[in-house]
Amino acid sequence: MSRRRNQDDKNTVDIKQGTIVTAIGDSGQRKTIEHICRSQSYTTVFIDQTESSQVLIQCEIDCDLLILEYSEAFAKPILDLALKVVDRYHIPVILLTENDIQFDFQYEFHEVMVQFVLRAEAETSLYSILKYMLPQAKLMLKQSRSVLLNKVAQFNDRAMLLLRPDGKIISGEIKDDTLFGDPLENLLGYLWTDIVTIEDSEISQKITEQIANSSPKDCSLHFENILVQTKTDTPEKLLLNIRCLRDKEQSVHFALIFSSVHASQIYHNLNSDHTGSQLLLNFVEKLNRTNTFDEVYEDTALCVKDLFTTDICAVDRYDQPRSLSFITGLTENYKNQSLPFCPWDVSDTDAYPVSYLNVESSDLPQFEKMLLAEDGVRSCVYFPLVGEKRIIGALIVYFTKIHALSQEEIKLGRALTHNLSTTIRRIYSHTQFQKSELKYQSIFDHVVEGIYQSTKSGKFITVNNALIKMLGYGSEKEVMALNLPVDIYLDPEVRHQLASEVDEQGFLHDRQLQLKKKDGSVITVIMNDRAVRDQNGQFLYYEGTLVDVTEKIEVQAELERNEKQLKAVINSSPDLIILKDAEGKWLVANSAAESRFGLESVDFVGKNDDELTRLIPQNKDFFEVSKKFDEITWRRHDLIRYEAVLHKSDDPMYFDVVKVPSFADDGSRWALVTIARDVTKIKKDQRKQLQLEKKIQKAQKHESLYILAGGIAHDFNNLLVSILGNAGLALMELNHESPVAESIKQIEIASQRAADLTKQLLAYSGKGKFVLEIVNLSKLVEEMAHLLEISISKDITLIYDFKKEMPPIEADPTQIRQIVMNLITNASEAIGKKWGRIHVTTGMHSFAGEDISQYFIAEEPENKDYCYIEVRDTGCGMSSATLKKIFDPFYTTKFTGRGLGLAAVLGIVRGHKGTIKVESDVINGTTFRAIFPCSKKVVLNRKEVSLTYNNLYTNTTILVVDDEETVLNVTCRILKQYGFRVISAQDGYEAVEQIKSQNDKISLVILDMTMPGLDGEATFREMRKYDPNLKVILSSGFSEQEATNKFAGKGLTGFIQKPYRPIELALKVQSALPDVANAPIIEPSDKRLPAPIPKFHTGDSSKLFTKS
Repeated sequence: MSRRRNQDDKNTVDIKQGTIVTAIGDSGQRKTIEHICRSQSYTTVFIDQTESSQVLIQCEIDCDLLILEYSEAFAKPILDLALKVVDRYHIPVILLTENDIQFDFQYEFHEVMVQFVLRAEAETSLYSILKYMLPQAKLMLKQSRSVLLNKVAQFNDRAMLLLRPDGKIISGEIKDDTLFGDPLENLLGYLWTDIVTIEDSEISQKITEQIANSSPKDCSLHFENILVQTKTDTPEKLLLNIRCLRDKEQSVHFALIFSSVHASQIYHNLNSDHTGSQLLLNFVEKLNRTNTFDEVYEDTALCVKDLFTTDICAVDRYDQPRSLSFITGLTENYKNQSLPFCPWDVSDTDAYPVSYLNVESSDLPQFEKMLLAEDGVRSCVYFPLVGEKRIIGALIVYFTKIHALSQEEIKLGRALTHNLSTTIRRIYSHTQFQKSELKYQSIFDHVVEGIYQSTKSGKFITVNNALIKMLGYGSEKEVMALNLPVDIYLDPEVRHQLASEVDEQGFLHDRQLQLKKKDGSVITVIMNDRAVRDQNGQFLYYEGTLVDVTEKIEVQAELERNEKQLKAVINSSPDLIILKDAEGKWLVANSAAESRFGLESVDFVGKNDDELTRLIPQNKDFFEVSKKFDEITWRRHDLIRYEAVLHKSDDPMYFDVVKVPSFADDGSRWALVTIARDVTKIKKDQRKQLQLEKKIQKAQKHESLYILAGGIAHDFNNLLVSILGNAGLALMELNHESPVAESIKQIEIASQRAADLTKQLLAYSGKGKFVLEIVNLSKLVEEMAHLLEISISKDITLIYDFKKEMPPIEADPTQIRQIVMNLITNASEAIGKKWGRIHVTTGMHSFAGEDISQYFIAEEPENKDYCYIEVRDTGCGMSSATLKKIFDPFYTTKFTGRGLGLAAVLGIVRGHKGTIKVESDVINGTTFRAIFPCSKKVVLNRKEVSLTYNNLYTNTTILVVDDEETVLNVTCRILKQYGFRVISAQDGYEAVEQIKSQNDKISLVILDMTMPGLDGEATFREMRKYDPNLKVILSSGFSEQEATNKFAGKGLTGFIQKPYRPIELALKVQSALPDVANAPIIEPSDKRLPAPIPKFHTGDSSKLFTKS
């Protein structure tokens, strides 16, 4: 009949998994234990510890772990109870103690199964025991029982059951589920006497007593061939063999081996052959203690040698990459060259041994037979190693002689390989389990994140090495003893808040917080946490991870500081700084770039130049050029430099642009830096500088020409003094009717023309003699109208346009007339013999806002009013090339021209601080405009004074000083001719000596300006030392302004311009000596040619004019 476990049946017990029996009195601790057990899916049963019988009953009924209170006063009964539970029910026991207890148990099994735990650490320890130790203990117990069953597995014919010392079935193997009416899983927990009946009641009683009273110390129970009958609807008689077994921890078990009555002969034969049976039993015992394949194979070889009297055997594993896992008695050649061979279908789990009586004539592979023959093997037999679902290998026994196996040897071989395959599976499973355990334990121990489980009250249950190290502790024990809210949180309230949040939401995700380390230092962590609950929703524990981000936060803060500093630096730069990625997209632009490009209101990050062009079209040219140079920069792998223009307003801006590429370590493009410096002002300054340099070059060119012209004029004037003086003296000495007189007059006329030429040279050099007056420009030109009309061709019409009301200018009228005459003459020659017009215009001019680059000017004009005279003709005009050269001296386009007319005009204008503007083209003719600064002075009327030759007087001594001998001689002769007493000196040193020796006799000195050694200025200074009131007239071929500039304020009496005629010298001397002017008239001694009587202006100009 079929038996199911019945809770009402007193003789059967329903074993429930996950039950903790607690026999302690502290209600608070009981509640804590209940909470912990529930968190690990265990139920709890509380029993009074003093009721030891109740404790045993509950352990018999349902218990996975027993918790007892330990005290020194009741140490013996508590330990007795604990060991009884362990021995009888194989249940682990925890003893809670106040102090650390060290107890030496007699048996290793008791050491493993009984643990002392400090009451203060009960919560943490219990978590570890339930989560890790108890499941591992169960697994170890299961494996241990499997090992025990393997010891007698070879004797199993019908069924095999394993009992605890209390007689209950805990494991086994039934080949036919109908044998006892139920499969094995339904029999677990039953007493063995519930399934079979022993016909001999005396033997039955004896067996029951011995099982109940067995212990690790005394385990000698051994019954054989007891006749029993199953308690089923169709009872069957079986033979029962009982063996007492102990595992390596000395835990006691009992094996019940059932066989059919007719099969008992196998066991009988084994027992009758006591040697073979004992060898096999010893082999099984060794296998059960072995945990490595090498040991198993070596033990197998020894057993084969004893059972089959051969030293040659091999283990061929079909489930391994390399077939021959073990071999002994054969050469290395065979081991290295033998190929895998399986005589069965690997899926045949009922395979029978295959014997090859004669290897040479067998159906073994030919190569295999050849290798075996080389090693002298004549016979062999293959015993299958059967796994759960397939053949996993073979035990091969070799014989060097022809050997036929007996049935006894086959039985022994099958029993041996049965145990061998079971052991191989056991070791393999254990190895895989260890690998898996090590794998996950390694991950747990070596993962960089801190992993933990903690209680609601704030105790760690589990921690990994990373968390221990993170918090600065040295061992797991230290960390387990921590009170989390106080020991690792800066504020205990934070832990309570986090726990409340997890309780409410079920989890925390990436929460950043600060924790304390053992040394008190603070770390920043990222916490992920969740609340673990059982299937009923009851809280079990918190579990989560911690990641130390202290260094990351510090690095990030440092990066932010560096970024701010860098941003401050680039934003403080007036240069435009731009960073683009490898695809040309803008990443960074400093403040200057944002302002210049108008990016303040534009999201430019991630946009390329084309996109920015659409957003800011006024910068199109800049962006397009930038894009082209980006690609050039990438290709060159080096920085480039170019100039760009930004049209942000009407006035373009110029930039000096530098582009620098940056590449990654693998050579790929990374980023491109653009730095653009605003060089608009520099460009303008450069243009101004270029213009200035051109002006300076032009001025230097002109200055060199001015110096040359002035020098030529000076030397020419010295020569002309001699020519004009001697000509004049000759005319004074000759008779009117002399045939030579006319020739001398022509010499004088030619000399006067040469003097005019030197005046033009001085005018060009700006060093001509200017007698400044207050002049109305319109009136002066109007007075010249008749002279101008007769100076040009009759086919040319002069058209006047004079501004009536015009402020005066301060100028030399003679020089202004020279300008007008030269310009009219130049215009007439430009028109030539054809009909044309010349427009003469006067007016006012202002330079405000005008480009002065078109003017021939030496200095920037002042911000005041200017007057101009303009001469515009309808002539042939000039090309641009000609226009640039018209004021160059000696440059002319006329065949007979000297090239000094316009040069003299420019010199006169410059001397008056004015400028000239010229416009010309070959179609419309040429326009000259001479511009002069206006004066605030009033125009004065001129009064003329006449002087006759009769005023001259001879009772006066004059010192003449000149280094030019011809000039010195002619000057002395002229003065003597007019009756003066004359002393001469050829240099400054001689002149000073004359003053020293004849100071009281000398009335006047005529002093040359330019002399070697002691020049005119130094000579004047030395002479005045001896006579501070000495009258001195300065004589020079240079202009009066240049020559007398160095004598300003020093009391110079007068100036005479070389060349001069005799009468001009005489009049200059008379003007310097007022006493002479009132003397009686004395004519020259030679009256044949009377001297001319000129009209001239005496004194300075302020005495010559009166107000109009």
